[in-house]
Amino acid sequence: MRIRVLAKAASVVALVVAVLTGWLWHAFLGHRHVTAQARPADFRSTADALQSTNAPLILAAADHFYWLNNGPAAAPLYIRAEELFSKNRDKRKELHAHIGRLRSEAETMSFVDLSRYLGEQLQSPLLKDDKDLRLWCLIAKGYTDIELDYRATKQDWLEVKQIAKSLGQNQWVTRANGELGLVAFLEGNPGRAARLMGGALLSTMASGDVAGQIRFLELLGRGFEEVNRHAEAMRFFDRAIKLADGEKDSACHLWHTKERLKHWLRSENRATPRQ
Repeated sequence: MRIRVLAKAASVVALVVAVLTGWLWHAFLGHRHVTAQARPADFRSTADALQSTNAPLILAAADHFYWLNNGPAAAPLYIRAEELFSKNRDKRKELHAHIGRLRSEAETMSFVDLSRYLGEQLQSPLLKDDKDLRLWCLIAKGYTDIELDYRATKQDWLEVKQIAKSLGQNQWVTRANGELGLVAFLEGNPGRAARLMGGALLSTMASGDVAGQIRFLELLGRGFEEVNRHAEAMRFFDRAIKLADGEKDSACHLWHTKERLKHWLRSENRATPRQ
């Protein structure tokens, strides 16, 4: 996921990282053993899933990859699920799959158009009445709007947090807090940023949310990199890459981070970190 706006917050990050450094590394050592990532009943392969007519099971597999931020793996499964739910005239599940597919393919389309479309969906009677589907759409919009306007993404994630709390979906509450921490960076509120993102990282460690850990570690690593604190950035990137390497279903998620890191290592003439 591209986070171009993070560079604009470099001066704020410099203040926040000083708060985070000590106790986050203590947390890493204290949370080595975490709950395993929950997995749905799956197929032998993606090709097998694409031949199936079990729409709910295909959707569960797609959601699994989406949760791990692995859009390329999720997208074809969402396409298949969307087709099947359309044939079955299940409008609710069809829209869930459609939104998941659009967000999984977001890097190939206009963020402006995607945000506008998701905003229109949020005004529909179906999404006003259905909390679960509204939450799903808001999550997709929140991840999109950070590329456009941090004020818009703040409103998205505040509502995500509110609805997730009411539905008892605590892991999305945690992820919302982390995204609101990124917004706090951009607003120039280092204390709030430290509390939200640091707390979210600890919560993802405790719950075993591997993809959440990877995202927040990567964001923190980029923050250190922006203020030329390369040694600290390396530690966060190295930890994130090790987590990604240990979770096969998120295999492609950190490809860009790995390439960025390799490029920086070459430019600095440093040794490659342990994988």
